[in-house]
Amino acid sequence: MLRTAVSNDADMPWLRQKVRESLLPMAARLLPGSDGELRGELVGSMMIGILVLRYLVGIEPIASTPVDELVRRVAPALDALIGAAS
Repeated sequence: MLRTAVSNDADMPWLRQKVRESLLPMAARLLPGSDGELRGELVGSMMIGILVLRYLVGIEPIASTPVDELVRRVAPALDALIGAAS
């Protein structure tokens, strides 16, 4: 779905709408503070970037790094975003 939407201009409005309707409100609810929506978008962008590089593009070494190693390395950054309410 992501691959199709980002490679087809006609599908981009649909993807944008889905993100606005589902992900952003959820981020705002789950991440306290006035910047919860922004922090949610930053977390999402990190996760999408990892997904694209690992599974869609297959860039090494991220494509073959064990999941637990990726989690160990990315978790501190995600924790900082999730817990950094303003």
